[in-house]
Amino acid sequence: MCFATAEVIFDSQHLKHEYEYKIVALKQVKSYKVLKIDTCEDSGDTKEQKGVLYLLLGSQHSSIITQGDLNVMVSLGPAIVLSKPSEKLSVIRLKQGIVDTINKNFCLNTLELKISDTCLAAARTLWKHLPQPALPQPDQNEIEEGAQKLKQLNRSNLAAYNNLLDELLRCILEEPLHWRHRLMAMTFIKDLVHPNQPYSAKLVRYFLQALIHDSLEERKIATRVVTFMLKQQKRKHIKVYRIFLNKSYKIRSLRCFWGNSNQFLKNSLKCYERYSNNKTRIQSISNK
Repeated sequence: MCFATAEVIFDSQHLKHEYEYKIVALKQVKSYKVLKIDTCEDSGDTKEQKGVLYLLLGSQHSSIITQGDLNVMVSLGPAIVLSKPSEKLSVIRLKQGIVDTINKNFCLNTLELKISDTCLAAARTLWKHLPQPALPQPDQNEIEEGAQKLKQLNRSNLAAYNNLLDELLRCILEEPLHWRHRLMAMTFIKDLVHPNQPYSAKLVRYFLQALIHDSLEERKIATRVVTFMLKQQKRKHIKVYRIFLNKSYKIRSLRCFWGNSNQFLKNSLKCYERYSNNKTRIQSISNK
C-alpha cells in the first residue's frame, strides 16, 4: 500500500515538473546511493528494490523510462539489466512491466535534427505580421550560434545512442546475466532500433548467431532484430506520388509508388487525363 501511495505522489509531482525525471534518474540511479538497484541481495529485504522499480515504472504514460531521453536510458538501461535477479513474483512482474512499458511507449527521438533554410525563412516572417513574438528577432550571429549548438546536440545524441547499445551488448557478452535479464537486454536493443542509424558490426554478428540459439525466446528477438537490419540496409528508391482527383477536382486519395527508371518518371508526369462517360480524372505528380 505504501508503494502505491508513493507512486501516486511521485507521478503527480512528475506531471507538475516536466524535467524532474532527470534528477531522479541521472543523480540517484547513476550514483547508486539512494536507488540501489544492484545491491539488493536475493535472500535479503527487497523492499528497497521494489520501491525503486515502482518509481521507475510509474504510470503508463508518464514513466521516467519512456521520456525518450537517451542520456537517461544510458544510466537506466544497463542498471536494470545488471540488477540482482529475484525469484519473488512481485519483483519479476515489476521488471517485466518495465520491459513492456519500453516496448509499447518508448519513442526514440530524432538522433540528428536538421533545420533547413526554408524553415529559417518561414521563422523570419513571424516578425513581419501581427501579433509579433515577444522576443526580438535573432541576428545572424545568434542563428549561427544556434546552428553550432544543434550540431553539438546531434553529436551528443548519436554518441549516447551508440554507447547505450554497446553497453547493453557488453552486458550480454561479458556479464553472467540471469536468463530473464539476458532477454531484457536483447529486448532493449530491439526497441532502440533507428532507421537512419545502422547497428554496429559486433551487434549484427551477435544477433545473427542468436538465430540458431537453443532458446526460443532469443531466436524470436533475434529474428525481429535481423529484420530491422535488413530494412536499414535497403537501398534508396525514388518515390513517385500520384494524386487521384474526383469529378470536382478535389483530392480523393494519395498513393505512393516505387520507381527506379527515368522512363517511369516521364510517364508519370501527365497533368490531366480526361475520360469520357464521367470517369474519374487523374492527376499524376512525380516527386523525387
